[in-house]
Amino acid sequence: MTLGVKYRDDIHGELDELRFSLSRAFSLRQELYRRRLNSRPAGCVRADHPIPPNRKFYFEVKIISVKQASLRFRIFRNVAIGFSHSNSTLDGLPGYRETKSWGYNGDDGKLYSTGAAVPGVRCDTFGEVGDVVGCCIDPTDGTAFFTKNGERQDGLIRGIHGKIFPLVYIMGGVEVRAYFPAQKASFLFDINTVSGGECFTP
Repeated sequence: MTLGVKYRDDIHGELDELRFSLSRAFSLRQELYRRRLNSRPAGCVRADHPIPPNRKFYFEVKIISVKQASLRFRIFRNVAIGFSHSNSTLDGLPGYRETKSWGYNGDDGKLYSTGAAVPGVRCDTFGEVGDVVGCCIDPTDGTAFFTKNGERQDGLIRGIHGKIFPLVYIMGGVEVRAYFPAQKASFLFDINTVSGGECFTP
């Protein structure tokens, strides 16, 4: 199910509610995930509205807090950033097995596209408190690249099509905050280095 996360777009006039929290966003599904994933609640949070179809779209996610493992329980943690169609599953990593999603995975640094890793591409891993990862999607040519802590990562995802929705995957005790074009002043990556900043205007 799509959880209530919205990004501001002047066309739609949507509210700017952008905080993802595992404890809140997945409270209704947490017990199910505990049973299925051996005490590793996980899943995706997807935006309620698609990106504009005629210009580049960039958003960033910052890791706010990470629950520390205890001596008694080992806590598996992971974060991934990506995008999908509205009818893709929200249960797993974007692009890993799902044919209608794409993403950048934190624990191995790989890019995943419609069910498989992009061959020959390995980006930086991420997942520490303070890490900021970004995603730039160009729906006009069906490509996307990713950033980490303000630096563009190697490799592209190609073959993107359809109506695209931003999403974030979280596993374990992780809390993140997302920034969309309405908050572009908060972006760590300089979007003006990519074909001019005007294409990212909300």
